[in-house]
Amino acid sequence: RGELFLPENETETQKWWRCEARFMLGDYSDWSGWEYRSQWAATLWHWRDTKPYAIPPWNGLKTDFLYVIGEQGIGDEVFFASCLPEAISRVDRVVFECMPRLESVFRRSFGIETTPSAIVRGMRHKKALPEGVTAWVPLADLPRMFRLDLSMFPGVPYLKPDTEQVRRFDDYRGNVGVSWRGAQGSVPEIAELFHGPISLQYDQAWDEELAQPKDLDLRNDIDGVMGLIANLDKVVTVSTSVAHFAAAMG
Repeated sequence: RGELFLPENETETQKWWRCEARFMLGDYSDWSGWEYRSQWAATLWHWRDTKPYAIPPWNGLKTDFLYVIGEQGIGDEVFFASCLPEAISRVDRVVFECMPRLESVFRRSFGIETTPSAIVRGMRHKKALPEGVTAWVPLADLPRMFRLDLSMFPGVPYLKPDTEQVRRFDDYRGNVGVSWRGAQGSVPEIAELFHGPISLQYDQAWDEELAQPKDLDLRNDIDGVMGLIANLDKVVTVSTSVAHFAAAMG
């Protein structure tokens, strides 16, 4: 309506929008506003001076015992975990609080301790910090320290599939895997692009007749899913956890 927009008058949501806009323009130098990416994250930061988070949040410097708190969904957790190697190299001990389905994946890939997030009715609940913690950080705040420029994105695989699971799905070697539905929408035509693709769609409906891998729970058996993906020649998918697994494995 012609009013002058001043950054100092921004709401928290507007600060987050401006942060996201900078990312879309390829500018990762300023992460201000990122703390408002979710109600969970904003609340965590606003409570940082109260128990159980009275211990200072991590500033990226050397510390004895860092507690990393996972957040958002399975795919988000995999995506932001690309920053864990940088964090691990700067501290003596790391414990990663993550989705229970991902514990074995992160232990194997990073050689760190894990503990399951407290999930109540599908929502994460804050847990008390373990004894001896000297700093804590939400997982998605690690990029504020380690992803300030496109050159700082590693572009190399960082998740390792279980070798036994890779052997388990060796019969699928050379196939194409497809996933056509995620939180952002659906592109069912993906399944029609290839002859005889393997379905990676964990919520496949009864009338979606693509072949699924035998004896594999596509939602809960993440090690199995990674073992299957490791055998595929190609994965074609919408934005969903499958995309993050495939990318993180290279």
